[in-house]
Amino acid sequence: TLSRRLSQGTAFRPKNKIKSIKQAIVLLGLNEIKRWIYVLSVQGMNKTNDSKMQEVVRMSLIRGKLCEQLASSIGENHTSSYMLTGMFSLIDTLLHRKLEDILIDLPLSDDIQRALLRRDNELGLVLSWTLQIEKNITVEGIPLSKEKIALFYNQACEWANYILDINEKPF
Repeated sequence: TLSRRLSQGTAFRPKNKIKSIKQAIVLLGLNEIKRWIYVLSVQGMNKTNDSKMQEVVRMSLIRGKLCEQLASSIGENHTSSYMLTGMFSLIDTLLHRKLEDILIDLPLSDDIQRALLRRDNELGLVLSWTLQIEKNITVEGIPLSKEKIALFYNQACEWANYILDINEKPF
């Protein structure tokens, strides 16, 4: 499975780094992506029987969707990288490993890795906005009203809950 390949590091290393969800699906297959999301969410929840891990999975999905929505709202056409950045922003918590070590094994684009590690590019800026919204901190420099931000956050929460409901069902 993909999760086994990822945990084994370079045993499965695509030649090109993944920059979008579409590319990941083409490279790995939609079913493999679904299984990987399922494995990550269920693995974390079932191993510990910890509702905190359930919430971490939910928050990673919310972050991904919110990053995608914010990117789209500022005119970014290729929002898949933003989605991946948000989704992978809690991967260290899910896998109980240092983010730097995990990123060595994941074939994510350099831009996504920079955003996750340093937040010093456009992806990182949107991720920073997302984290501020999550903490209910006033976001400086975001060209959206508080109402629009609240709408996006609520939609992201609803989407995450929907995805997790789907993942409770067997493949």
